[in-house]
Amino acid sequence: MFKIIMRDSFLYCALSDTFFTIISNKYIWAIVASVIGAIIVLAGDRFLKRIALKMKYGKAAGKYICYGYKKDKNQKETEYLEKNGNSATIIYKGKNVLKINLFETNPKHEWKGEILMELETKGSVAWRYTKLHGKKVGFNNEHKFGLKHCIVREDKEENKMYVYLIGEKLEGFDKEILVRDLKNK
Repeated sequence: MFKIIMRDSFLYCALSDTFFTIISNKYIWAIVASVIGAIIVLAGDRFLKRIALKMKYGKAAGKYICYGYKKDKNQKETEYLEKNGNSATIIYKGKNVLKINLFETNPKHEWKGEILMELETKGSVAWRYTKLHGKKVGFNNEHKFGLKHCIVREDKEENKMYVYLIGEKLEGFDKEILVRDLKNK
């Protein structure tokens, strides 16, 4: 396959014409085809994983009506639902991250947060108020922020999506339920 040529006390290694012909025709095209195939497979796999994540976590995205839990007058563990006139919007940001905006009507508050889903039905919310008593929260204003736990549940019989928010009680409710009717997506 190769010829060894000695010239001026240097050792030269020259490849024969047949070796170049084999390399240039068969192996180069095989390597190029393999690289192109690998790129297509990796891109397809990545695309399918993104679709699977969106199907898994993106189903919680939508507009919700909010309800709050309060203990009964005897302070028993039994709680009841009370509609508080609030609304929320959840947006799928990508991978396992959701964005939440919650609008409170009385008093006029607004808070925003980011939901990091650890499992398909469980996540954590880092939130902060952006408006308190109708005023935008700024540098010299009061700040309220915190963490909440989040549970997402789809009820196929009732055709509803539920998002349970459980966290510290600053004002109003320490537990909230967001309800979305799946019929009216």
